[in-house]
Amino acid sequence: MFYGLHQCEFAQAVDVAISPEQPGYVTVKFGKAAYVMRPVVSSTGAIRLEDITGETLMVQITAKSMLLNVKAGSRLVDECISAKHHEAMEAASLSEAAASAAAISAEAAASVAVPPSASAPAAAQ
Repeated sequence: MFYGLHQCEFAQAVDVAISPEQPGYVTVKFGKAAYVMRPVVSSTGAIRLEDITGETLMVQITAKSMLLNVKAGSRLVDECISAKHHEAMEAASLSEAAASAAAISAEAAASVAVPPSASAPAAAQ
């Protein structure tokens, strides 16, 4: 889960913090509103923060978070990025780069390898 201040599109911000009143819940603040939300892991791996009143939903994925008004069927704010999002994206990028480098290295090693038949001396006839 991505806690802390999230900088969002159009110079907006969302703050996600552990709820001091309700263990296991979070408080999401956006503008003048504050929502008490229950974290739920979805089948896709995204984290859903569901408002206990059923009005709003925050979806968190590695790349960003977004806050939705489920009753109106609209986004309140999108493209929200926290410091933890930046860390997760950087770690994923480094991991992807390491995997690409390993694949290139393996391809290079395979192209340099000499086939066994080419290095064996010719058999006397």
